[in-house]
Amino acid sequence: ASFETLTVVFDASPDAVFVNNYYSRTPFYWICQNRYASMDMVHKVLDQWLILEHNRSSHAVDSFISEVENQSQEDLRGDIKEPLHYLSSLFKGNNNQNYPYLNDMMTYFINANLWNGVWLVIKTHPSIVKTMELQTTIKADFLFTAKEYLYLPTMMILIKNEPELLEGV
Repeated sequence: ASFETLTVVFDASPDAVFVNNYYSRTPFYWICQNRYASMDMVHKVLDQWLILEHNRSSHAVDSFISEVENQSQEDLRGDIKEPLHYLSSLFKGNNNQNYPYLNDMMTYFINANLWNGVWLVIKTHPSIVKTMELQTTIKADFLFTAKEYLYLPTMMILIKNEPELLEGV
């Protein structure tokens, strides 16, 4: 299937990403196993895959990598493993706020349009917003969007750590 077809299917039925086939495999599994799948396809399905709470753990991500590699008997492509490794390390619960690494992760997720990944980084490390250098003109939009993805305690930490976000609101 093409990226456009995938987009149409997921836009029409976002839950399609979670449907298992006869072999109990999801579209994310098949796309990751396909060595010719575009990164746009991988990112589109990964972003949807992250919606499910049970996929948001280091164990889930690492198990997924192992499952795909064991079934196909070859390693996942490096470009597919990269976002999965970012997620796995994020979910390990390490409170080490290694900003260069977190910034690399955020940059990757933003450039790949993995918005669920972006919000997961912010949920896990709200103080990373300090390093984002948001322009005053978009701070209100950022807060408006953040309220859709972040819980109230995280929003409070975000505003406490970055009171400048309220400028122009």
